[in-house]
Amino acid sequence: MSRAPGTLRSDCIENTKKIQNLEPRVDHLERLQKRRPVRILGLLESENENPVETLNDFLDEYLNVSCESRDVDAVFRVKGTERNSGLRVLMVIFSTLLLKQSVMSANKAKPKGSNILVCEDLSKEVHQLLRLTKKKYGPRNVWSSSGSVC
Repeated sequence: MSRAPGTLRSDCIENTKKIQNLEPRVDHLERLQKRRPVRILGLLESENENPVETLNDFLDEYLNVSCESRDVDAVFRVKGTERNSGLRVLMVIFSTLLLKQSVMSANKAKPKGSNILVCEDLSKEVHQLLRLTKKKYGPRNVWSSSGSVC
C-alpha cells in the first residue's frame, strides 16, 4: 500500500516532535541513573585484586569513611584502559545517595597533592559540558553535583 507524500511528511514532522519531547525525559532518566556511581582514578590494581577490599581499604585509610558491603551495589574496574598500567578506573555504585555524598565531601576535605581522584560518573554530554565550562571559567569556579554542572 502506497502512502501519499503529504501523509509521509506529516508523519515525519509528528515523529520529530515526539523525539524532541522524549529527549529531555531520556536525559533526566540518565541523570537519575548516574546519581549514585563514583569513579576513582589512580588506585593501583594488583593481579588478584578484590575490588571490594580495595574500595574498603581506600575509604578507611584515605577518606576515613566506613563502608559495609550492604552500602555498595557494585564495585568493578572499568574496561578500556590499560590493565598493564595498573591504573584502570574503579567504578563504585553506592546503595544510597547519602553515602555517595559523604564520600564526595570527605574527598573534598582530604589533603591536596594525591594522585588519586574521586569524581562523579557523568554522562558523555555532561562531562563534555563540564570540561568546556571549566576551560571557560576556570576549574575552581565550576564543579559537578548530582550529575549537573554548577
